[in-house]
Amino acid sequence: MVSALVSLAGACGHAGSGAPPDSSKPAPVIAAAAPAARADATHGLVMDAAFVKASPKDVLVAWYVYGGDRVALWHSRTDEASHRTEDEFDMEALTRSLLARNWSDMRAKGVAPDAYLDSMAEIEREGLMNEYVLVWFARPGWTIPPGVLGKVGLDRYRAYAGAHLVGHRAVRPVRFHPPAGRAVPEIPGATLPALSTLDPRATPCSASRARFAEALARWEVEESRLPGAPLAAADGAGFVRAIERVRAAAPFAQRGATWVGPNVADLHHLAGFCAVDEGRWADAERLLSKAAALDPLQSSSRSELAFVYTRLRRLDEADRLASEALELATSDCERARSLRQRGYVAIERGKLLEALQDYHRSLELAPGNATAEQEIKVILAELRRIGGASAKAAADYKPPPASPGLKVTACPR
Repeated sequence: MVSALVSLAGACGHAGSGAPPDSSKPAPVIAAAAPAARADATHGLVMDAAFVKASPKDVLVAWYVYGGDRVALWHSRTDEASHRTEDEFDMEALTRSLLARNWSDMRAKGVAPDAYLDSMAEIEREGLMNEYVLVWFARPGWTIPPGVLGKVGLDRYRAYAGAHLVGHRAVRPVRFHPPAGRAVPEIPGATLPALSTLDPRATPCSASRARFAEALARWEVEESRLPGAPLAAADGAGFVRAIERVRAAAPFAQRGATWVGPNVADLHHLAGFCAVDEGRWADAERLLSKAAALDPLQSSSRSELAFVYTRLRRLDEADRLASEALELATSDCERARSLRQRGYVAIERGKLLEALQDYHRSLELAPGNATAEQEIKVILAELRRIGGASAKAAADYKPPPASPGLKVTACPR
């Protein structure tokens, strides 16, 4: 993965006239206290040996029933969907709910308490099992169905976790290795080319054009086979935050969300950057819009797309995207870049004082940035030229032409 996405947005200039809740702390991809099952297991139900040794009989019975439910569910679905893997959201959510209910029944019959299984029973009673599974066990390749996506209550889960799950650690001591198919899903996009080999800072866009086209064509085929709309994330916490942002929006509300690798969004961003570099504005809009949809938490693609819309004179959309990029920015570098882009749009709209404020704010975050300093000089010269920022002067304002020499701005990921 490219460690810092390139961006023209925020470097543009005019020619001068002068989380998952802290209380839960899930692991990046999947949290499980139990060590891996034995390496020689090719199929069947496997329980962690250390867990067996340390646990009372009733706890082991509950987990074996959970494992049996997974085996039964796998066999009930394999004929109609042989491409599916054993470790999926609906598989885990359903069998863990059954585990919690079974344990509640066992406790009602007098078995001794178990802290972890008691917590599962309580989470099930609270109606938060889907959220628990999503926060703790989601992994690349999982699909969250639209019916779940529209109802997921992560704010309520956070409140519950803050009160009841401080120091909690999820476990899954039983694994089912299916006799056919895959135990865990493949990561969508995993076979795409290494993005470091497509980085425009190392290889000119013109030299990578064919490789971009081939990679994008391969992804289009892979995407068509996904059960849900692709949603890119680097880790579980990012996937949860992305779900919160898009769960009510198209196409996720209709199709659900499938977790794909972050390199998929980065590929579209880099291809869009090259389209901007070569002046292919329609391609740039399409690719950068796709990158922004794939990764709803990514600031850089929105800044770049705002630049494209500015060049296409779609200034309302450019202003919206620049402000959205600023909202999503996670570093001073990204904030400064977004402010420069928003300032650039403001100049194009004749809002010179707003532009001046944005560029000064960007310099507070990125002192000495040459683009911001140049644009401030341009704004001051323009204000002198038109005799101030009065409404009459701004109404007929025509911005100076864009500077032909644009520098690349890169912010660390």
